Amino acid sequence: MIEDELVKKYNLRPPGYGGTSRDAAVIFKLASQLKPEIQSLSLANNNLTGTLLIRDKKEISMIVPRKDKMIHLRELVLTGNPIRELAYKNGAGATYRADMVRRFTSLEVLDQEPITQISFDAPQPSTSHVPVEKPTATVFPFEMGPSFVTGVDGAIVSKFLTRFFNAFDSQRDLLMGAYDSAATFSFSANTSIPARARVVGFHSSPAMPNQRKLDWKTWLETGSRNLIRIGGDPQKTLGNLHIGGEQIVKVLGNLPPTRHDIGGPPEKFCLDSFPVPHGQSMGLLLTIHGEFTEVSSGGIRSFDRTFMLVPAPEGSRAKLNGWDVAILSDQWIIRGYSSHEAWKPGPLLVQATSQQSQPAPGAAQPFSITNLPADQQAALASLPEAQRNLVIEVCGRTGLNAKFAVDCLTGNAWDLERAIANFNQVKSSLSRDAFL
Repeated sequence: MIEDELVKKYNLRPPGYGGTSRDAAVIFKLASQLKPEIQSLSLANNNLTGTLLIRDKKEISMIVPRKDKMIHLRELVLTGNPIRELAYKNGAGATYRADMVRRFTSLEVLDQEPITQISFDAPQPSTSHVPVEKPTATVFPFEMGPSFVTGVDGAIVSKFLTRFFNAFDSQRDLLMGAYDSAATFSFSANTSIPARARVVGFHSSPAMPNQRKLDWKTWLETGSRNLIRIGGDPQKTLGNLHIGGEQIVKVLGNLPPTRHDIGGPPEKFCLDSFPVPHGQSMGLLLTIHGEFTEVSSGGIRSFDRTFMLVPAPEGSRAKLNGWDVAILSDQWIIRGYSSHEAWKPGPLLVQATSQQSQPAPGAAQPFSITNLPADQQAALASLPEAQRNLVIEVCGRTGLNAKFAVDCLTGNAWDLERAIANFNQVKSSLSRDAFL
């Protein structure tokens, strides 16, 4: 900027020199109003002095795209800037480039070098204006099946899971022998409330009061490897991947105490297990979905856990500790409770969309369990999810309270349309206490 012809011609003093704050403020204000939006920005070799330099990542955050600002930036030049020079001096050039690309997602050129674009051979959206017919099916063409175990004795899987979760809930140090010396472990906390749980109202239902006591703080601060939350930070990405039994058990000891009802109702858990190639031999991929109670609060969380197992070699730590298999990989996802009804064997219901079923702008929100009085919510908690959803639908469409809605559905073999038709026939004879 010091060598700029306009600066010289009009005797302007560039930023960084005494008494120039007013000039600089005017220049930058005018620059902020430039139309079209800035597409190329150079902070290279600017020779600025003073406290308003952009010379580290914290300061460059001031110009990171926000709302409608800097969203069209195509080229950024930081050659000669301490941000770039320090990174390359420390051998972190690749990290520097990745960080700039993450901060400025529209960048095509960085420091006069093109940015490699990653693309996928995915089919492009059609430009045809032919209207697409909306789905009308109410049942998915394939049913939800039960747990799937093949290519391995089910007793081995059952024995492993029972011993693993019993130790996990009581004395996690005992699991050190179950992990291979090169085993990897990571966990990811998914803090979003699942759509199914939000609709049913699990997290606000009086029937599950402990759900309000749950807190994600410990999970997030102990090393959650949720890649969306950590923003691709390479240090956290690698640091939250734990290797070897000693390191893994140390991390497990810092996580909240849990209680898995592994010997309870089998429908609360779903597992798939089958052989997969592992080098020159075969391993066993084991995935389990279920729920656990967080002991400190009494609240329930759902989880998904995937193990890569191999037969424990003779003389190995796993074999010496009585494990038939050793864990090579353990990936654990902890999420908000969403009920085991999700994997209940049988037809998969689909919510068909139609022109009539789409609410108009400004229309009332769909009826949910939270619209019912607390005592009726508690009464519905004992029903299977499919029946509970039918009761809520009847309550919303007829105005019946939960008790009469259940009676109406029971008398019509839990057929929703039959129940609604039956209600329309007798509604004039119902007393006021049948309604909400």
